[in-house]
Amino acid sequence: MQRPPADFRSIKQRIGIDPVLGRYGVKLRPGGPHTLRGPCPLPTHTSRQSRESFSVNLARQVWSCHSASCIAARAGRLGGHGIDLVAIMERCSLREAGIRLQDWFGLSVPTSHPAPLRPVAVESAAAQPNRPLGFALQGIDTRHPYLTQRGISPATAQLFAVGMYHGAGLLAGRCVIPIRDENSLLVAYVGRAVNGEQPKYRFPPVSGNLRCCSTSIARSRPTATT
Repeated sequence: MQRPPADFRSIKQRIGIDPVLGRYGVKLRPGGPHTLRGPCPLPTHTSRQSRESFSVNLARQVWSCHSASCIAARAGRLGGHGIDLVAIMERCSLREAGIRLQDWFGLSVPTSHPAPLRPVAVESAAAQPNRPLGFALQGIDTRHPYLTQRGISPATAQLFAVGMYHGAGLLAGRCVIPIRDENSLLVAYVGRAVNGEQPKYRFPPVSGNLRCCSTSIARSRPTATT
């Protein structure tokens, strides 16, 4: 049966670049306002000199690699969106990349392609009711004034990965709070509005795989000694 076409506009609007990078285990560091930098993860990157040539603009939700050899291997293209990244990583067409993204992130079109998740030890559905996300949001601002107003220091915010999220998606522009299960695996994020937006708290979608979680802050608070 012929597959339905991928909705490229919806994919770009609903799937941020950071979850895509997380799917491939890409580790980047802050390089400026709304910018991340690090080693290029693309299979077209062969240069040993250009080790920090890969960058991501979270405001525009685009990536680029400034290595001349990597650009040449990609027919002169500097970068692109998340769908372009998947097409290069999977060595497939943009249409196939779009279908895979819709499958991985639950955008209504089922496919048979498995997502390239990093392996996570899961014994059984009963022993592991909360499915790990497989990625972590990047570019979280742990020095935002809202955190200071609430008495949260930058060191504490960084320790628990709490802060203002400047990426795309449902949590954009909100203070994100990671939720971990009893094994300290990241299973979801909660987004708290800081400018009066409703709803005040944006929780993850309710599903059979998300039944009982707690924030890492509550479970990791040091016990007072006498």
